[in-house]
Formats: sequence, C-alpha cells, structure tokens
Amino acid sequence: MKISLSVSLLTILLAGQVFASPPGAAESEYFISTGGGFMLVKGAPIYAMNFQIIKELPDGYRLEFQFQNPEESEQPLTETPILNIEGDSIAVQSAPLNCIRNGERYLGRVKIYAGE
Repeated sequence: MKISLSVSLLTILLAGQVFASPPGAAESEYFISTGGGFMLVKGAPIYAMNFQIIKELPDGYRLEFQFQNPEESEQPLTETPILNIEGDSIAVQSAPLNCIRNGERYLGRVKIYAGE
C-alpha cells in the first residue's frame, strides 16, 4: 500500500528574500507539512522539509522522500542524507542541488510504504 503527500516548497534565497508566494500546509492521513524551503549549505542549495505525524504510522513502514529535480522535473531526487524523526516531528533535507530558479515552486513528496 502506498500513500503520498505532495507539498509545494517555498523558494527562499540568500538573505531571506521570497520570490514565490508561500504555500499553505498540505495534509494527508498521516502527516501535515509544517515548513519547507531551500537552504544554502556550503554554497549549494538543498531542499529542507518538516512534517508533523498526525496518525500512527503502519507497522513496518518505510518512508521515501522525493524532491522535484530543478534540472529535470521528470526525474525526482530521492537521496535524503539528513532525515531526523523525533517524537511526532520529521525533518528531511535533500542532497545538494546544482541549481534552482527564482520564482519557481518545486514539488516535494513523501510516500509511505506499509510493511507486509
């Protein structure tokens, strides 16, 4: 069984200037988004997303995070070098990106795979 939540990410660059209007929170059966945007780490942009767990996750679950690839939107990025789950909070960051575009909204998605 697969459940997915899509979240439009807010594009934030350097000094906190916002070039795209902020999206509202997205909610699914299991999660609500509590934040999302871009950060610069060692000069490279990365996705950063936060979620709150609002329903107990299925036994044996596996999470997969997908980030829209700014260079090739049909090929989502799935590498998540930073994933922290503490209590009912999830914080995830993508691998460094080569580029992002001002004024664009990018899609982030979390998928839950239930254990068998």
